[in-house]
Amino acid sequence: MFFGDDASTAWQTEVLKKEFSNFSACNYDIRNIQELEKIFNKYSGDIKLIVHAAAQPSHDWAANDPIMDFSVNANGTLNMLEMTRKYCPKAVFIFTSTNKVYGD
Repeated sequence: MFFGDDASTAWQTEVLKKEFSNFSACNYDIRNIQELEKIFNKYSGDIKLIVHAAAQPSHDWAANDPIMDFSVNANGTLNMLEMTRKYCPKAVFIFTSTNKVYGD
């Protein structure tokens, strides 16, 4: 199990930090291209793998604010892909998603 009881990955992040000396986890708003630029610029030569699991998964939120939902999920993913292309094009990019994309 990767997610904890509260849907938190914090405990797993700590395990990975202890096991892999070069592991780094970043928690930022993927819509903020300036923040992403800083991260990717700082680590560009070291990035070998990106696991993109950032998303807005709440169906209720999506129904009540579809613009925000699209902004986080689509535009944020586009930002991640663009930063990967620009700063570390040889890195493996893994995108994870929920079944939300299929609808009801």
